[in-house]
Amino acid sequence: MHIFEMSFFGIKIAPTWYGLMYAIGFWAGYWFVKKYGKIKQKDLENLLTYIFFWVILGWRIGYIILYNLDYYFHHPLEIFAVWNGGMSFHGGAIWVIIAMIFFARKYKYKIFDISDPIVTILPFALGLGRIGNYINGELLGFYPYNWPFSIVKDGISHFPSTLLEASGEGFLLLLIMLSFFFWDKYQKKNPQSELSFYEKRGFPSFLFLMGYGFFRLFAEFFRLPDIQIGYLSGTNWITLGMVYTLPIFIIALWVQYKIRKESI
Repeated sequence: MHIFEMSFFGIKIAPTWYGLMYAIGFWAGYWFVKKYGKIKQKDLENLLTYIFFWVILGWRIGYIILYNLDYYFHHPLEIFAVWNGGMSFHGGAIWVIIAMIFFARKYKYKIFDISDPIVTILPFALGLGRIGNYINGELLGFYPYNWPFSIVKDGISHFPSTLLEASGEGFLLLLIMLSFFFWDKYQKKNPQSELSFYEKRGFPSFLFLMGYGFFRLFAEFFRLPDIQIGYLSGTNWITLGMVYTLPIFIIALWVQYKIRKESI
């Protein structure tokens, strides 16, 4: 859904709410990492350029490969029609992780020094993105649903699963992350207190992965699967989103192992 539409010398300008939400999210991420991260200022803009490019590319490629490969194989030009929707968090996450690893090695940082401040503020961007999905009437929930905030499409009233995701993997997870973060700041002002868990390098990344995995898995029970895929294994509840979310817990356990070994 467009915020407004106008033409300028024959060029149509039509910004979307979805794009605006992610622009605000990127700005918030830049501000937070700049203020609280351990990344040198001269490297920060390069990092965000890496992430911006790879997250957009990853979202799109991830959706194509993970959710609708057959369609795009037969309609290759549709790959570039991003205005028709089709983004995948899981695909974007894979490419962003690769980008952060590449950046860390190139600029001589510890990987968790890159990921920890980013994931602390990331739920804010995710929450705004889900609100953008809601405004666009995307990612429908179960039906019939005749209570407030429903999404009506083709005359059918759907549960607003995007608002559930915005609340869970977005703003509730943000509250959890910032609570740990600022509690750590508070403890540092007291010379008698020990360092909090959050001070441990890698713990914010572990916390985010566990939190996102839980909230996303929970929301999948209320969200309809992609129409071209449907439910899996002959059930009426297992979705591909659930399957793709489970490895997040495995990665979180790997991060916890690395924290204990202090090898990164």
